[in-house]
Amino acid sequence: MSDGRLRVLPLGGVGEIGKNMTVVEYDGRMVIVDCGLRFPTAEMMGIDLVLPDFSYVAERADRLEAIVLTHGHEDHVGRCRTCFGRWACRPSSTAGC
Repeated sequence: MSDGRLRVLPLGGVGEIGKNMTVVEYDGRMVIVDCGLRFPTAEMMGIDLVLPDFSYVAERADRLEAIVLTHGHEDHVGRCRTCFGRWACRPSSTAGC
């Protein structure tokens, strides 16, 4: 995408608590804002964690510039440990994270 339009894609955390993850794209570059998980509800027997779908990012990993973390709660940073080694980008966060 290099048409000068800003594209914001929520991949999790919309209408629910947890799995916060948003992709922001501009001019062929991509930034992830938060990389969270969600803890299962009582109805989700046998499930340990609920994760956002990374397939969109994985298909475009060469365009990923950074992962920005807004704060250190699990619903915003919990998935980080599974993605930092996967993509060549550095995490960035606010001072308290």
